[in-house]
Amino acid sequence: NKENKSFKQLVNLEYIIKSTRNELKEIKNTYENYIDLKEYIHLTLLPAEDCNFGCPYCFNYDQKGLLMEDWVYEGY
Repeated sequence: NKENKSFKQLVNLEYIIKSTRNELKEIKNTYENYIDLKEYIHLTLLPAEDCNFGCPYCFNYDQKGLLMEDWVYEGY
């Protein structure tokens, strides 16, 4: 029932969208519009312990006890 209050809320929040909407294309367009902007830093966050950065000082790796060098910490 499209007149149902809950249904309308789901549509307004975009949990329910029209079948003709191309969400993947929208995501790609957003990505392409912002990827080269220098005002932003682009990070990939993975909510798991299997990080893909591989920093040698990270506690997730066997190289425990290594510390980040000062120049890395300071961002030089």
